[in-house]
Amino acid sequence: MNRERTTEDDQLRSTIEADLNHLLSILTQDVKKRSQVRDSAKRLARAWSDGDVSYVSKYVNGPQGKSLIETYGDASVSIDRLRLALARNEDSVREELHDRLVEYCTHEKLHLNGRHGSYLINGVLQVNFDLKKRSAKVGTQYIQSLDWGKIQSAIDIERERLWRRPDDATGIRNRLVAAYEKAITKHPNVTGWARLEDIYQELKRRLERETPNWKSQHRLVAYYRDEFTVDLSSLLSLQMAGKVSGTEIEFSAIRDPRLSFQVPLPDGTATSIGFMRPKGKASGG
Repeated sequence: MNRERTTEDDQLRSTIEADLNHLLSILTQDVKKRSQVRDSAKRLARAWSDGDVSYVSKYVNGPQGKSLIETYGDASVSIDRLRLALARNEDSVREELHDRLVEYCTHEKLHLNGRHGSYLINGVLQVNFDLKKRSAKVGTQYIQSLDWGKIQSAIDIERERLWRRPDDATGIRNRLVAAYEKAITKHPNVTGWARLEDIYQELKRRLERETPNWKSQHRLVAYYRDEFTVDLSSLLSLQMAGKVSGTEIEFSAIRDPRLSFQVPLPDGTATSIGFMRPKGKASGG
């Protein structure tokens, strides 16, 4: 009997020892977690004091903010107040950026459309502000900041890329016709119409061959879609004004919006087109 009781006592002591070791492990992990949360909260307080809105926004909307609330439930009140302050700051920043962009475009005589952080300059150049990530996208450029000076500099660079390329309407027309001939051969059509998407791809491949170092110019592609749109806009505008001699290009709409190009016109409006052909290329023409 004593032997059985001794065995039971040994098992109980062993079980209690395992329980206590497990408890110590849990407490150690908890202390480590709380220490990490404390350190992150210190960084949050320092960021708020320094006016680092970007860090504060990432914290309260990310896993660190969630972890803080899970560890200390009372922290939810402070996090909610921070979110309110950030929302007010976003409204202020959005309004300021809008005013700066309007002022810039007015001074430069550019058409501006859009609101709520998403804009289009001259119907082509996209400008988007991401208030939560404190970043902006201007055409092909990403800016990890909402500093207006950096945004304006990016707009100037993108305008140079889009509208100040050395070319003329005749050159644009000739390249379009050459690309058209290749596209219509690959995709015959008795009406003579070729899809602009196919023509764009032909022109892109041509520029890749003719400009082998295009990747070294920090470009993702040799010929961007918005550059093609600007070229179409230039040619169409000059044709409408009767300033292009020789073969004229006809354009037509396309049903599939994914294959459509929104081409700006001189009055600030835009026309949606998806097909083209040189005049006289219709069946029997």
